[in-house]
Amino acid sequence: MKHLKPLLLLPILLIFVLLIEGKKQKLETGDIAFSSFHSKHNDSFSIFTLEDIPAHTKIYFTDSEWNGNRFGIDEGNLVWNSGSQSILSHTEIEFSDINNTPKTNIGLVHGSLNLNHKEDAIFAYSGESIKQPTVFIAAVSNHAKSYGTLINTNLKEGQTAITYPKNTFSAIYIGDLKDVEKVDVLKSLNDFDNYKLNQFSDGLAKK
Repeated sequence: MKHLKPLLLLPILLIFVLLIEGKKQKLETGDIAFSSFHSKHNDSFSIFTLEDIPAHTKIYFTDSEWNGNRFGIDEGNLVWNSGSQSILSHTEIEFSDINNTPKTNIGLVHGSLNLNHKEDAIFAYSGESIKQPTVFIAAVSNHAKSYGTLINTNLKEGQTAITYPKNTFSAIYIGDLKDVEKVDVLKSLNDFDNYKLNQFSDGLAKK
């Protein structure tokens, strides 16, 4: 019986390890952040990883407004699969031509987002299916009202939800984030002195 006790403990320890590993696979709020946004003509955006992204991770993107409990059904959706290899922290992932035939430099993407030139937001989240978020990971907007609300998302404006100055149709981060700590990455991405910004002025585009 004494020899059996260690054997009986092994399955319990194995289950415990698997549970811990499973927990690590789930993305949390702030594990990615938006690093660019373009809502004029060929819409695009990019994200920056602040944690390693496991293989076959699925992230949903929508430009629907959030009402505190659910998304609207009148906007677009993108579904991104990270691919068969894990993605290291501090990697930039680009999404282009998202209003036509979306493309990405890493993984696979399908769907579409047709961003409003002056007022729109993108939410990134994980969940069981489109429009059913379980974890809000990040958000970006060119107008604070475009989120709808951030209630019940765990996102914080000026941190995990980046809101560019009003009338911005293009924002490209131009700094170096390679060796920057996670908390400082979010600070840098919310500092608009670190961007090349293009904005509308008096109904016209200003560069």
